[in-house]
Amino acid sequence: MSRAPAAIPWAQLFVTAMIVNVYVQLSELVRYLAVVQPRLQTELSMIEGVGRIDTTIFPIWGLWGTLLSITIVAIYWLCANVTGATIGSAAAAGTLSWAMSFVILWVGIANMEITSWNLAAIALPLALVETLTASLLARWLLARRGAASARTANVTDR
Repeated sequence: MSRAPAAIPWAQLFVTAMIVNVYVQLSELVRYLAVVQPRLQTELSMIEGVGRIDTTIFPIWGLWGTLLSITIVAIYWLCANVTGATIGSAAAAGTLSWAMSFVILWVGIANMEITSWNLAAIALPLALVETLTASLLARWLLARRGAASARTANVTDR
């Protein structure tokens, strides 16, 4: 016996993604300034202006973070509707979002020798913390709005 697919709560997902986006943007900025930028500028010092932050970089960075936030929230919502609105669903969504976004990015740029594998080894675990935290935040926000999952309404006991 199959169950009907859950209605997609577009408004709640959008609001949740925008709140998660605030966290992601701040996390990206802190991680970049504290860890990535100094190492990148050292590794690629032969490239003028590498790793700079200015008005041409911020809009693209903002778009990247917004797309990442939407991805995290959408994947969490899908996981929650398959397995329930649990911490495990949030962990799966955060890990999948990390693998699809950051692992592919860092493997690609390290393989092209745009950065080092050493920097990737530092940045990837930090990015995983970011996506897991963002996914847990999405879980909490959607539960508060009653849109976490069609399978479970109460997420506080899982």
